[in-house]
Amino acid sequence: MDIRANFKLTTIPETIGNLQNLAFLEIGNTCVDTLPDSIGNLLNLNDLKIWGNRLTYLPESIGNLNKLTNLSIRSEKVTQLPESIGNLQSLTNLEISYNSKLTTIPETIGNLRNLTSLEISRNYEVTTIPETIGNLANLTNLFIGNDEKTQIPDSVGHLANLKKLIIWGDRFTKIPDSISNLTNLTELAVRAFVLPDWVSNFTNLTTLSAYDVKLPESIVNLKNLTTLDVGGDFDELPEIITKLANLTSLTIYSQNLSQLPESFDKLINLTDLTITCEKLSQLPKVLPNV
Repeated sequence: MDIRANFKLTTIPETIGNLQNLAFLEIGNTCVDTLPDSIGNLLNLNDLKIWGNRLTYLPESIGNLNKLTNLSIRSEKVTQLPESIGNLQSLTNLEISYNSKLTTIPETIGNLRNLTSLEISRNYEVTTIPETIGNLANLTNLFIGNDEKTQIPDSVGHLANLKKLIIWGDRFTKIPDSISNLTNLTELAVRAFVLPDWVSNFTNLTTLSAYDVKLPESIVNLKNLTTLDVGGDFDELPEIITKLANLTSLTIYSQNLSQLPESFDKLINLTDLTITCEKLSQLPKVLPNV
């Protein structure tokens, strides 16, 4: 059931709980300010999306949805999430994003042992992500995108099965060193902090996106890295990039970059090159055979 762009809709009737065979429910861009407790009776629901409404909270009865596999919560007026969210043992994908008045993430999120994908982003009043996130042993994809007020817990380093990690903020100043334990990572995207030398621990990494990030010399040890996406206000392309001999795809974005280093021709395996630099005035005499 899709309930979207009904701007005069203010309530969802209790009788929605009678739809026992309902598998999909999306409520978005309405004036609904409360959800009925009977939503917890939708025992066959496996996909729930809530966004762009006037909801300030979600009912605890959501924790009864034991067949739910996908849950997305995007509602700028939500101030709290139910503790019962930890009861959703079938959940594999959880998105908690763009909830500008949300202040906390429930500790019970750590009970979601079947979760494989988690996004916590653009919740600008959330200052702490619970340590219990480290209990999510089956997590393979994690996206954290807030700002400098958000503390990333050390327990993230316990997520041994993580393959894709995105830490995307405007002013992140520090990430925990425990992240260096995530040696199964194949994809890493980071923005707005200094990338530590221990990034070289990620020997399985194939894809790296780094915006407004200082790249350490140690990235030359990432022998499996084939895709690199870099961006920022740098005037010169870091020379270290030209030492990544196994790169096949390179994307460069900078407003201030005016030229590329002559050593650029060392990237002999490049097959895909994208350069978006408005001040770039010349190319090296010799380019890779792209």
